[in-house]
Amino acid sequence: MDKLGKLEKLEELKKSGTLTEEEFENEKQKILNEKQNVSSKGNKKVSNTFFILSLILLVLTVAFVVISFDRYEEMDEVELDYYMAKGTYEDYKDYRYTYRSLYEDAKEEYEELEEEYNEKLDEYHFYEYGRYVTGALCIVSIGLGIIFKEKKKKE
Repeated sequence: MDKLGKLEKLEELKKSGTLTEEEFENEKQKILNEKQNVSSKGNKKVSNTFFILSLILLVLTVAFVVISFDRYEEMDEVELDYYMAKGTYEDYKDYRYTYRSLYEDAKEEYEELEEEYNEKLDEYHFYEYGRYVTGALCIVSIGLGIIFKEKKKKE
């Protein structure tokens, strides 16, 4: 029986004289409190959903952290080669007419490494920002789960 049906039946019992005013009020409060229990179950489900979401986001954050550290090591190697090639290119740039073949080789190597460096840098930034975003979403979902859990305790 739903809440409205219970209240109507309770009203009939009061009118017939089966229940006193005090008994009627006590039973009425019990029926009205049943609704609060139903809504708190809803809050518990929402709270659990946020905690599950935060667990998934935490796993994603850890994955982004691990991958970004791996990409950082790769980036470090490419970055070293890139700056060495850039230095050599800059050195030969002043003497490009005297050491034309060395200059052309240094320029070619520098341009290839610059392209590789930029690709690795973009890839690294993707994973770096990914770990920041998923970490922030994880914190937000935990916070929302706690808010709904606290809301349940108050009811």
